[in-house]
Amino acid sequence: MNQVFGHSCMTGDHVIELPVVNHVTEIPETSTNTVIVTQPRSGDRQWSSGICDCLSDFEMCLYTIYCGICLHCAVAKKLDESGCSGACLSGQVALRTKYRLRHKIRGNILDDMCVVTWCNGCALGQILRDMEKGMYPRTCCGVW
Repeated sequence: MNQVFGHSCMTGDHVIELPVVNHVTEIPETSTNTVIVTQPRSGDRQWSSGICDCLSDFEMCLYTIYCGICLHCAVAKKLDESGCSGACLSGQVALRTKYRLRHKIRGNILDDMCVVTWCNGCALGQILRDMEKGMYPRTCCGVW
């Protein structure tokens, strides 16, 4: 005759130890996902000049053509970013977006991406002209 006592089983003269099985039920963790459906509110003003107004300041136009990367780095430093962020296209889009949001200029990140991608020099010139009219005066050598 077999009898079970706790964690052992007795069969005749032999006692067999039974394995201890713990049943643990895992409770799945709940996670909260935040979905952003809109961007931060766009600014209250327009750019101080149009995207195609680059020839209104011929000196700046030449700077953007021949020293574009250096000027992007100067803009990055003025915005408290690494100078290297102006060296690649995605960094330039981020800089334009940061400048636009900081100075409450109308627009969105898609506009920033398109302008920087297809008219990089014009986009840089527009930022520089806006900087010059705002809190970032040009220094004696023409660089911010």
